[in-house]
Amino acid sequence: MIKCEYCGAMVNENDAFCPQCGAPIKGSDVSPSVKEFERLLIETSDSNKIEYVRRNSFESAGTMGKIIWILFWIVLWPVLIFVYIFRRFGFSSKSLTPNESKRAGIISNYVFDGDRKTIHEALLFIETQIDILAEMKKDGYTSFWLNLWTSKAEQVFEKSKTSVGEDATLKEVFDRIKPRSEKLINKTRLSFAVSLLLAAAAVVIIGFAIIQPYMYTYNIVHDTGAVPLTIKGVKEKNDIAAKNVSVAGLLGDCFEAADQDAHLEFKDDYKYLDVTLAVVCTKSLSDEIDSRLASKIENFDNKDILSGVFKFNGSVYNYIGDYGLGEIQGKEILADLLNAKPGDEVQIHLINEVKSYDRAEDYKKVMEVSNFILSMELTYTNKLNDDDYEFETVK
Repeated sequence: MIKCEYCGAMVNENDAFCPQCGAPIKGSDVSPSVKEFERLLIETSDSNKIEYVRRNSFESAGTMGKIIWILFWIVLWPVLIFVYIFRRFGFSSKSLTPNESKRAGIISNYVFDGDRKTIHEALLFIETQIDILAEMKKDGYTSFWLNLWTSKAEQVFEKSKTSVGEDATLKEVFDRIKPRSEKLINKTRLSFAVSLLLAAAAVVIIGFAIIQPYMYTYNIVHDTGAVPLTIKGVKEKNDIAAKNVSVAGLLGDCFEAADQDAHLEFKDDYKYLDVTLAVVCTKSLSDEIDSRLASKIENFDNKDILSGVFKFNGSVYNYIGDYGLGEIQGKEILADLLNAKPGDEVQIHLINEVKSYDRAEDYKKVMEVSNFILSMELTYTNKLNDDDYEFETVK
């Protein structure tokens, strides 16, 4: 082993060129044509060896440039992650520096002497450049040079067929160059595809994690007989025995739980929680409301708007509206309760749409319990004039 006088790397004594920097090994009998080619290429670098340094990259930026780049990433990462990927893997000759453009022109247009020794050394020289590029980051920049050197190897090898004829040694070197270069380029393409997929996944996952807590909760009540619509990791169904189902509040004064199990079930890939249960009327809810409000509100008319909310197990809500609010779903459920006479059984069917992380946690808890408690709060709204309303919570 001997030391390369240009870069200090240890190389074999029989090597014509240093595999680290491409410089000819001192004492080796290198063709003048190849030496001249190497000299012209070194002139396009800022040192005494052929270097490949991608400009305008994070690695080549100064300290302040890196700080600015990091700050941009923090603020605009969803966009910059794709900008980075396309800048890394997308590259064209228009992005070359003047010296790099000059080097590319020399590689493409330089004509080697046609003798066997020169062609052999030229192919070995090209192979050292492939070796150097193989150690670099796989991106569009290295792929550009790999393609250029592979084309040069093809050019030199084809020339040898005319000037030298079929030569097993030359073919052996060429057969090492082209497959290796193509393998490196294909690896770059695969890295590009994987990077895009990972970036897209990261944007979706992180973006959802950021946005999810701010998503609002919107619960709806479907009318009796509505077609059910369909928080991973939670059991999908929970049947609660009739003896463990109870009602409370105003509803508890007028209704009691029927002898029917309550059924809770997630539908449509956990997007909705479907709740069904039955209650039996013990006294008229409509009469109870009339008597309670008439003593508090002058000119009371139960035809005014009556709205409210079902609440079960203290955490999950369903909003309901009386016949005065035609656009509110669930009005038929309240109407059934208001029209029920003692002894009547009323089926209650609620569908809760899950859109909030916190609400989803409530649903998880509900699906684990063995008791079901339903309460109802009602609010009477009396329209006094065009701009004035009177509200009274029915208790």
